[in-house]
Amino acid sequence: MTTKHLPNITVNVVLAPLPGAEAGFSTVLLMVPQATNSLNGERVEEYISFADMETAQTAGYISAATLEAGRAAFAQRDGRGRRITSFKLGRVDLAGGETYATGLTAIIAADDDFYGLAISPRTDTEMALVSVTVEALTTKNLLFAMQGDDASWLDAGVPAGLSTTEDNERTIGCYHDTDSEWMDVAYLCNRLIYDPDVQSAGWVYAPLRGIDAYATEPTAAQRVLALANEANLGLPLGGSDFVIDKGTNMASRPIEEIVTADWFSTRLRERTAALAVAHAARGERVIMDTSGQLKILTVIEALLQQGVGAGHFIAGQTEAVAEAITSDDLTARELRFTVRAQDATTGRLFTFDCNFSREPIADDA
Repeated sequence: MTTKHLPNITVNVVLAPLPGAEAGFSTVLLMVPQATNSLNGERVEEYISFADMETAQTAGYISAATLEAGRAAFAQRDGRGRRITSFKLGRVDLAGGETYATGLTAIIAADDDFYGLAISPRTDTEMALVSVTVEALTTKNLLFAMQGDDASWLDAGVPAGLSTTEDNERTIGCYHDTDSEWMDVAYLCNRLIYDPDVQSAGWVYAPLRGIDAYATEPTAAQRVLALANEANLGLPLGGSDFVIDKGTNMASRPIEEIVTADWFSTRLRERTAALAVAHAARGERVIMDTSGQLKILTVIEALLQQGVGAGHFIAGQTEAVAEAITSDDLTARELRFTVRAQDATTGRLFTFDCNFSREPIADDA
């Protein structure tokens, strides 16, 4: 007999457990002093538009200077006109005895969902302490951009107060002779718009929006010395008013290589964990033999190919190998792998030898 009633039985079919959300790389956090940025009592506050920040400033929760940082953050666009979708502020209680370095620890404890980091002060002491702290973190990867106006960048070397930041892989040095500019925030927000799962952005020749030119433009000799000391400069180039060169960290490494390494390690950790949990949910195991190794190798090789497609690695220059399982491995229940890949680094210098003559290059056939 046919029934016309609506069905009262609902069947949901789940083929596999849903994986946990993967970490994002597009969120930038600016550390600000609590005295002028109460954040309405929150340790970390997130803004999804500049209008939200204007509302917060009108309410007295953030300062006028912080609002300008937000203007620089949300002014950045990618090639399709898209901007960042999240800009965070984290307050530091200087009056209560915190420094920006110790404040960072408290901020991470409250909300660790960010990758780019900048700080309000331009003082060498605070920047150096934060740089060292970021470098020493073992539970989280961060990319710290610091901005200074010390003329030592231009005529001597890395400022003495920043000597501890030399060779720091996770710190980007930005030189601007006007402290009120937000070159550091703009640089992070400009480059981290791009999702590294899809596109590995180059960090050299990045055109920034909303950043004024230097009050005094560095001379040619000063530019050479500043770049040699890993100070990233913003100058006119290719029709844009403020373009970053040379796109390296304080260890003279192209910044995109750091982002690539962070992306790969984070995704590999997430996806291996998801695979292990999915097997456990089905009552299965990743066995300590070649079959277990093959399951992990499949994850690695898929991620390497994704990296090639996104521009992180050179095609044909990736490799994943399962190491032989030893008795110690069996005891520790440890599967070991070696992964190799060649970074796809951005070209920066271009040299052309042009010869013009009245003589033909070749005789006509």
